[in-house]
Amino acid sequence: MIEESMKYNDLALLQDPPMPKQEKIPPLVIDTYHTHWTEILRWELDAIVSEKEEIIIWRIAVKVVSWKDAEFVFPVPGIRENHPYLEIGDLVHFREVLKNEKRGSNSAVEGRVTALRKREGLVRE
Repeated sequence: MIEESMKYNDLALLQDPPMPKQEKIPPLVIDTYHTHWTEILRWELDAIVSEKEEIIIWRIAVKVVSWKDAEFVFPVPGIRENHPYLEIGDLVHFREVLKNEKRGSNSAVEGRVTALRKREGLVRE
């Protein structure tokens, strides 16, 4: 019985995380404050970019607003709920898929988001 309680004691959820004894984390003081939070912000922004790169939306109809100004409007499912989270200035890639031939065409278009109409679920490029 004593041996079992010792095993479960090692697996307690509220234990401190194991820290290597050689490394000591420097205290957060005025000199290290900026570096500390800058690095955390960099990690967060990298994660946001990675998430946005993985957004793929299939079978949407793109409406041409103006050929002259190269403006398009397209629906994005979930934009009202902020998933996927898009912002003005985000880069968008369009590629035509030929349904009958079951392959993509060799042309692609790249643009920037210029407006978001979340109530309507539309993005303007």
